[in-house]
Order: sequence, then C-alpha cells, then structure tokens
Amino acid sequence: LNRFQFSEFENNTYEAYLNYKERMKEVYLPDTPVSERMDAFLDELLDGAEDDIEKLNRIEGYLSSLEYSRNPGDIPSNIHSAEEYLDYFIFEKKEGYCVHYATAFVLLARHEGIPARYMQGYHVKPKRKGKAQVKESDAHAWPECYIEGLGWIVYEPTPGHKTADYEEVLKEKENFVKPGEEIPEEADIEDVEEEEEEVKKTLNPLFVILPILAAFTVVALLLGIDFLINRIRYKSMKEDEKYRFLVRRNIRILGILGYSLTDGETLEEYRARLLKEKLPEETLSFIGEFEEYLYKESPDSESVIEIKSTDGRKIDSDRIVNLEKNAEKLSELVKEAGFRKRMQLFGLKWSVRM
Repeated sequence: LNRFQFSEFENNTYEAYLNYKERMKEVYLPDTPVSERMDAFLDELLDGAEDDIEKLNRIEGYLSSLEYSRNPGDIPSNIHSAEEYLDYFIFEKKEGYCVHYATAFVLLARHEGIPARYMQGYHVKPKRKGKAQVKESDAHAWPECYIEGLGWIVYEPTPGHKTADYEEVLKEKENFVKPGEEIPEEADIEDVEEEEEEVKKTLNPLFVILPILAAFTVVALLLGIDFLINRIRYKSMKEDEKYRFLVRRNIRILGILGYSLTDGETLEEYRARLLKEKLPEETLSFIGEFEEYLYKESPDSESVIEIKSTDGRKIDSDRIVNLEKNAEKLSELVKEAGFRKRMQLFGLKWSVRM
C-alpha cells in the first residue's frame, strides 16, 4: 500500500497488520466447545487435512451434502447452546436453509481455531450491463473465514447454493475487455439487446391491463349495488330511525376529524369540548337537540310539522333537514383536512349501520 501510494489507507505498518490479526481472533474466535460425539465426528471428517483451507473445504463439502428445506420447523426449545445446536442439526435434523448452515459452519470453524463470522445479505448475480433485480427471495446468509495471508474468504455450505459465481466469471473472462483493447461498439452487443427486446415482446400488455380493468369494474359494480341498497334502506326508515341514524352519522364524521365521543362523556360535555376546539357552533347544534330528544319531551308546536316516534316522543321534520345540512358542513371540514380523511369519509358514505 505504501509502495503504490494508496494514501486513503492510513497507518500502513506491519504493526497495524499484526494488531488487526489479533483483533480478528479476539472478535471472531471465541471459545466454542463441542460434545464428545461431535469431536469424534470432526476427527474423522478432518483426518489428514494439511491446513485450515482443506479443513474448511471438507466442512463445507459435508454440510452442502445435507438437505435444503425452506420449512424445517423451529429449533427445539430445550436447545440453549452452540454445542447442543450442532448435535441437533448435524446428527438429527440434517436439513434447513441458509441460516442453519451458515451458523453450523461458523461454529465448526471456530472450534477448529479458525476465525469465522456469520454474514447476511443478498445472493444476486449481476447482469452483463451491471444491473440486477434484487428480490426478497434473494435474501441469503453465508459464513466467512479469516485466513492469515489471504484475508476473509467466503464459503457456501448451503445445499444448492454452491459458489459457482467465481467460476462463471472465469468462463466469461474471455468476453471482457482486455487492457489496451478498445471498448466494443454498440453493434457488438446488439445481440444482448435483441434478446432483451424479445423478452419484452413476449409480455403482452393486455394480460396486465385486462385483469386490472376487470377488477376495477367488479369493485365499482359492488360499490354501486351497495350504495343503492343503503339508499333504499335509508328511505324506508321511519322518521325517528332516520333521525337517530343521521345523528350517529354526524358524530362519526366528527370522529374522522379527530373529535370522537369518549367513553363516559355526556352529550353536553362532548358539545362543550368541541366548542373549546373552536369548531363552528352551527355544526354542533344537533348535539344539544339530540340530547333534548333523548331526555325531554318535545313541546307541542303548530309552527312545524311533527311526526310521532315509536316511543311517544315527537320529531320535527325540519330537524332531519338540518341534520343533513350539518353533515354537508362537517363533510366540507373533512375535505379540507386532507386526502386520508377524505377517503375515510368516502368509506362512511357506504355505511348505513353506524
């Protein structure tokens, strides 16, 4: 690094390198005991291995020979240590996905005195143009081991995820631009673009558009039917039922605005609280009228048309008209409060039963 003047790397000394090696051992080589059974198994598996690289290759080869499963089930609750996990996974379960295999590899490597770490990320093969689609299914876990003189080496013990990427790169190396060569013209890569174009052509947009249109049509039809049914039910209500419904509806609209009627709160307390919130008084008059309707006899009056309710009280037909006006004023306040509250109001329009 010093020779080639990589100035971005500071403290390029041999002492720093030694300190780094020691830190890797401290962090990634904790004491990792195994059972007598596992110890005997490793003695047989690693018998004759000449160095750490060969040991790791044998461990990787054994684990990758087991079964891959996306649904191996939970680890038994009686397993509380690395020692117990290794015995369970290697001698009993013998199947799992990347998390299980990466964990087992790291534990076995550490037991053999090799610093190892557990990694998580995505297993993605980039395209030749340097782009790739990263999906949730690409999530992966793998182990890495620190080898003195080499650094961190990636291993792949998960069955079906053999590290073929590096070898694929070597095979494609002949297609890469060599030092001193000119970058190929667009005509040289037309075949790649044509392949991509063919893939695009195979996707008929009608297969996407038609299902979406059909879904919107069905939803609109259902909403229309529901709206008509609710309107018919509303028209068929008796006057007192209609009055109670409209009151409850207005209270629900106030709830959308953030002023819900709380448990244990009387209508009088509710109205007083809303007035303190500086809501227009004309939009709250229905609360006092409804309280009077519930707890007092309506006075006889010749100036308004009165309809007798089912429980003996009287309802002014003007009240229903006023409630509908109240609803319009409250709806305007909701529309001013933003798109989200507008959608809540839209959903309320389709509901008759509050």
